[in-house]
Amino acid sequence: MQKRSRDDGRSLLDFIDCIDVACPRCGHHALVRMERRQGTGIVTSPPARLSCHHCGLIRTQRRDKTSMWRYSLRADGRDPYFGIQLWLQEPTRHGLVFAYNEAHLQVLETFVGAELRERNASRAIRWNNRSMASRLPRWMKRAQNRDEMLATLARLRARLKTAQP
Repeated sequence: MQKRSRDDGRSLLDFIDCIDVACPRCGHHALVRMERRQGTGIVTSPPARLSCHHCGLIRTQRRDKTSMWRYSLRADGRDPYFGIQLWLQEPTRHGLVFAYNEAHLQVLETFVGAELRERNASRAIRWNNRSMASRLPRWMKRAQNRDEMLATLARLRARLKTAQP
């Protein structure tokens, strides 16, 4: 367990470029990726693409990061592009614990496992309360729930490892 965690100011928006989901057709592990078009210099509306390597399902939807911010990200265990159930989610007695991908899961493990959690005191970052760490539910941050939350996050990590080829 790490002793210290510093909030780097990242929000949930920083983790939506590649999201692990459950395929709506077969229920196996699938990915939702936000594709970027090269060559034009300006990306107006990059499509999000759902792809399942198990059954071959492919879907495309057009939304960009700014529309995700305007309409708010989902906190109900579904991805913000298609509304599909996340692969990395588990209910607890306190509420739903979810992660969009491995990077998001790593940040959660570091933050929840730390005994000392520091906020970024830089004045250059104006939206201190918009970070993912500051928006976590109180029950997830409580020291008395730390062991239960770390066990839940470990189960999510094991689920991710079994899904990867």
